[in-house]
Amino acid sequence: MTWNAGEDHGRELHRGTGTGTRRVYLAHSDDEGGSWSSAREFTGQAKRPDWWWYATGPGVAIQIRNGEHAGRIVVPANHTSGMDGYAAYAILSDDGGENWGMSSVIAPACNESQVVELSDGRLMMNSRNQSFTNDERTGYRAIAFSSDGGETWTPPRPDAHLGDPQVQASLIRYSWPGEGGPGRLLFSNPAPAVSRERGQRIRMTVRSSLDDGRTWPIRRLIHEGPAAYSSLARLPDGSVGLLYEAGTEGPYEAIHLARFSIGWFDGGAA
Repeated sequence: MTWNAGEDHGRELHRGTGTGTRRVYLAHSDDEGGSWSSAREFTGQAKRPDWWWYATGPGVAIQIRNGEHAGRIVVPANHTSGMDGYAAYAILSDDGGENWGMSSVIAPACNESQVVELSDGRLMMNSRNQSFTNDERTGYRAIAFSSDGGETWTPPRPDAHLGDPQVQASLIRYSWPGEGGPGRLLFSNPAPAVSRERGQRIRMTVRSSLDDGRTWPIRRLIHEGPAAYSSLARLPDGSVGLLYEAGTEGPYEAIHLARFSIGWFDGGAA
């Protein structure tokens, strides 16, 4: 969780002109979310003093499944500062969230991010492409990789398969290789159809990759009109849940939940 002074708007926080900066807290549950501990501040372990804006996600974290860093919690985060501009990174815990460290910074022009573990053991960070001036903006999602459990990251590069109308997106691993197929990633974001709509938050779309994000050949339109942020989840019965902002006149009129089977997504029977 994050906290900031009520009089500080996001604009001030992003540019370092607020009365303060973001502070970082966490809480835990031992009963599947039925109740929660008191919030504990750990700003010093998650955010550097010269960073202005700070946010985790928005979206989900992962726990590494395979390799020497198995069990590590990796939480995507982002910040702004005079040195980095807009940048992404991750906070990491090897002891169940008691103590945290920070990864290297992913910059330039990276904002809200999501991370997945790949079948070869690397991590892939997928970030919103944004900067103060937008001179560095490509119009595509920014991709970076880590071979050391999220501690350091490659320079970001644009993914020509995934357009980015400057908005948060969701990315999850749905399945691993050998679990009934080659392994599947799912990605959701607004996907304007033509160049003149490129910057619009419309057409909430889910895509699928069967090759660890190298290509995204399968896609389904979920909502034609205005749409914004989203969050994907694999549900206990194997279906997919997509929580997303959408409306008819604007993207923030309501929060919707779409639920669909992989068979329907792939074009088969629901």
